[in-house]
Amino acid sequence: MSQFLTSDYLIAFLFSVIRMSTPIIFCALGALIASHAGAINMALEGIMLTASLLAVMFSAWLQNCWAGLLGAVLGGLLMSLLFAWLHLYKDSDLIITGLALNTMASGGTVYLLYLVCGDKGTSRLLPSINLPNVELPLIRHIPVLGPVLSGHNILTYLALVAVFLCWVLVFRSRLGLRIRAVGFNPNAAASVGISVRRVKFEALLLSGLFASLGGAFMSMGYLSYFARDMMAGRRHAGRRPLPFYPAGLSGLRHSQRRLHHPGHHEPQGRLGGHDTLSCYRHRAGHRFGPQAGQGPQIAG
Repeated sequence: MSQFLTSDYLIAFLFSVIRMSTPIIFCALGALIASHAGAINMALEGIMLTASLLAVMFSAWLQNCWAGLLGAVLGGLLMSLLFAWLHLYKDSDLIITGLALNTMASGGTVYLLYLVCGDKGTSRLLPSINLPNVELPLIRHIPVLGPVLSGHNILTYLALVAVFLCWVLVFRSRLGLRIRAVGFNPNAAASVGISVRRVKFEALLLSGLFASLGGAFMSMGYLSYFARDMMAGRRHAGRRPLPFYPAGLSGLRHSQRRLHHPGHHEPQGRLGGHDTLSCYRHRAGHRFGPQAGQGPQIAG
């Protein structure tokens, strides 16, 4: 028990919590935007898997990490475009379509991985490049706090900034107002001239954009390669509304009443909830991951 009370362990623990939260935050923001529009993005795992593989492939082929990030975003948007087109314009069932795309991505990434590098498990043979880590100039010299907050992957800091940007998008922009209106009452939105189908289409594309950034982090930050089915259920953690209730039980009861409407989920609430979840993921990986012979994508 004493090993868990040392400052070195505490610093490593908090650093790992922030790192593990990154893909979940991106996934949660994607799910949040879709839920505000009254849709459930069931293809989040397929989007993240596709983005992870394309990030590795583009960065290896062009020997540029930013090209890999661009490839991840393009792959995620392509999957989102296919999901939105099938659901909104071909009237396919939302859940079945999402499951079909997730299954296609799970098998398709393995097949494409085998074609590219002759391996069905990982992309270690590809000379891919990771996105850089960032040392914060002033904060890194602060005792305890510096090693926890500084030295993370650039996408980790982007995830924290994305929480604020998502809040501005949803609650302080014209598009966000239309998204919330469509999610709250599509008939009322249509009566004032808002195209419900178009707004949902845009929301699903934005959802895929955030999810693709989480997928890029998995293969260019969390790991340095793509691994088969490396998401390990992060889409489920990201989709669940896990708000953080600083007001105690009264705040919980108040928020439960608000959760009946998809337009009341807030980005900062999911940030706190998923940071808490990452604490448990760190402990699970520390206790059971390497000892059980699991890969890092499972343990994390």
